[in-house]
Amino acid sequence: MSDTKPVLHADFFSLNPSTTPQAREGLIEEARGLAELDEVVSAALIEGDAAADFDLALLFILPEFRALEPFGTDQRYTRFLQARVAPILQGLAGADVQIEDDFSGMAGYAACLAVAAPPETYDWEVKALLTDWVEALNLTPSIHMAGLAIGERQRFRGLAISSGDEPFSPPRPSKGAFGVSLITGRSRRL
Repeated sequence: MSDTKPVLHADFFSLNPSTTPQAREGLIEEARGLAELDEVVSAALIEGDAAADFDLALLFILPEFRALEPFGTDQRYTRFLQARVAPILQGLAGADVQIEDDFSGMAGYAACLAVAAPPETYDWEVKALLTDWVEALNLTPSIHMAGLAIGERQRFRGLAISSGDEPFSPPRPSKGAFGVSLITGRSRRL
């Protein structure tokens, strides 16, 4: 792991089925303000479609590994999670990954594949699954990135994101002991 490469912090939210459209939009609007935090280089959102494992994915690009702690402990971020997200939350997952590709932003639609793997799995196995998934999408034009988890032990060992101008239905890989979560739908910068 390089301390100076950018890091992607991803939050995946499953919202309570009783969540109103107004509460959902309020969450998104407040998340937009988090893009202004000092540690955030850029931020984006994926709104999950009917086939997605999560309703929303918030994606924050941070300049380096050392930015994770100040970002995660910033009062505005913790207040967002406690006051805005928690009351309408049904499930939460997330990951911090070191970005290995030059991720220049999001187009109008995106998919994020999050890979869980047993402890004995090699990083190259996770990386191969992520790379194969992005390549199989064959989106034109495509913006994509992939990375392996860093820091403390996390649920997901790696993430891949691909984004394009048109809606698409990415495959859900099934590879032995790997567990995958997939969120796909409309995307936008925050």
